[in-house]
Amino acid sequence: ATCCDMLICVLFSLFRFLSELVKVDLSHNHIMSITEGAFQHQGKLKELKLDNNKIGQITNKTFFKLAQMEFVSLRGNEVTEMPPNVFEHSKKLQKVDFARNRISKVHPNAFKGLKAIRILHLEDNWLQSVPSDSFKDLSNLAELYLSGNPFTNTIAPDSFSSLRSLTFLDLSSCRLKKLEGTSLRGLVTLRRLRLEDNNFSRVPTEAFLIIPILHDLLIGSNPFTTISICTYMKF
Repeated sequence: ATCCDMLICVLFSLFRFLSELVKVDLSHNHIMSITEGAFQHQGKLKELKLDNNKIGQITNKTFFKLAQMEFVSLRGNEVTEMPPNVFEHSKKLQKVDFARNRISKVHPNAFKGLKAIRILHLEDNWLQSVPSDSFKDLSNLAELYLSGNPFTNTIAPDSFSSLRSLTFLDLSSCRLKKLEGTSLRGLVTLRRLRLEDNNFSRVPTEAFLIIPILHDLLIGSNPFTTISICTYMKF
């Protein structure tokens, strides 16, 4: 083992004596894995940051006994999959940040029971489609960041239909060529939508008609050649 590995092991061992911790930031280290139950003595922990490490895997024991945790961030790691029930011990989570990983699969039960979550970052991963089955429990989610994922041309119908409280959605830089008329169905509270830097040849007006209170639409850096009026629009 390298000196760095030994230091990390000692650090995790020390946590058993630090039961009063409320915030832990282990960002910008060389952590490759987290021992299951590594934070089980931090029952009062509310914020955990492990950004910019080399973590490749998490399980439903990674956040064992972190019942008070409200914010967790593993931004900039090498996680490839969000497994089932990964946050089952942290039902008070309000913000989850897994941006800039290598996630290509999100299990349908990855966010099971997270009724309090308000902000979810999954941008700059390897998702090829919106993991809509994973959103079924996120009825109170307000902000969803999916930019920079290599989606295949369009968004499937009703991909966001369970997100009845969503106010902000980021789908920029996702290689999208079109949106169906039902791609955004269910987003009755959406106020801000980002669609910049995609491959739209025309404005997907039909998709916007079912978003009743949309205030901000950011749709620059697309190869538009013309802007036409949708035949369904009423004046």
